[in-house]
Amino acid sequence: EALAIYEAGVRNGLIALGLIEGKAEYPTFRQQKSGQSLETHPSDQLKSPAPGIFEPRCSVLDEVKQGD
Repeated sequence: EALAIYEAGVRNGLIALGLIEGKAEYPTFRQQKSGQSLETHPSDQLKSPAPGIFEPRCSVLDEVKQGD
């Protein structure tokens, strides 16, 4: 069964790219997902990362040397 789903997925991809003619057998993953309602919980919201996490690596190394 997994192989059949895989084959259908490959076939759906070829159809989507217009490489072969036909109709997709299984709904695509996105179509399946869109049927589900999305709810956002407070715990799912992104919290800002620790300050300095995106700063250049050299500044982090400088801080380590100062700490020594």
